[in-house]
Amino acid sequence: MRTSTVLRFVPGIAIAALLAAGASSGRTAASEQVAPLGQHALPARGSLSQPRLRVRGSTKGAKLFVSTPATGTVNVYNKKGHLQGQITGFGDPGGLAVDASGNLYVCDEINLVIDVFAPGGSKPKTVLTDGTSAPVYVAVGTDGTVYASNATNGVPGSISLWAPGHTQPTATITDSNVFNFHGLALDSNNNLFAAWSSNKGTAGVDEVPSGSTTPTNLGLHGLLVPIGLTVDNQNALVIADAGDGSVKVFPQGATSATRAFSGFAQASLLAFDSTGKVLFVSDAQAAHVVVLGYERGNVKYTVTSGLSASNYAWGVALDPAAAP
Repeated sequence: MRTSTVLRFVPGIAIAALLAAGASSGRTAASEQVAPLGQHALPARGSLSQPRLRVRGSTKGAKLFVSTPATGTVNVYNKKGHLQGQITGFGDPGGLAVDASGNLYVCDEINLVIDVFAPGGSKPKTVLTDGTSAPVYVAVGTDGTVYASNATNGVPGSISLWAPGHTQPTATITDSNVFNFHGLALDSNNNLFAAWSSNKGTAGVDEVPSGSTTPTNLGLHGLLVPIGLTVDNQNALVIADAGDGSVKVFPQGATSATRAFSGFAQASLLAFDSTGKVLFVSDAQAAHVVVLGYERGNVKYTVTSGLSASNYAWGVALDPAAAP
């Protein structure tokens, strides 16, 4: 993996379809066919039942979580990236997050819920839902507020907010220029950032100030299909762009990337370790998680255990999570 400002286009990904219409979650692994958002069928309200979740192996002492939507599983790894357990039975596990207390949040798009697991837990201690929205990506603020971007049936998506202690959304964020909201991240001041794409071939990142529900387009340049999003120790935005297989770094206040890590087949979702010096990047099409030294862009190792072309990596989260 190298750091560069020359970004390469990776053939074999259905970029044209994503730019023109987008998939509900942005997932375009080799085993999936990209469909326009309007063709993405969600279960009818009232047809859902909470999945029967099971733990294989152990989740205690876990350091890395990786969702694998094709098999309805969240893989659990130790600090060296070795598979030590699995949580199975999800409908479609996508985005993941870990809060300051070590609770794991799992978006299950098909079942329209976010399952919340206590550290080492074998079943959800809390379920967040409104019964109609399909959460795809999730972020948790230092104040305990939960944010989730939603997929919908052929209508513009939204971001739901759950105030601490609530299991039903307490607010909603929308943007008339956005069709799909993707990855979410919060900075050290609990300002929310949301990657998005439109149905007009445009893409960008919105900022929502802490305590507000009004988004502002940051006007970032050079984004094709921004899926994953996180914030580094300097409050720079770090964005996984599936459109050209890169991870781009936008310093705070900048509208153009100053660094880019290229060479991914499909850069998908991102997470920093607790030091902020090691970046984990799921690469859905390559079916692994790349672990990078953030400063130099060097590949430390790749996580491949429990992953394959038919069981690709998607959501990624670390415990302890990086402090915003």
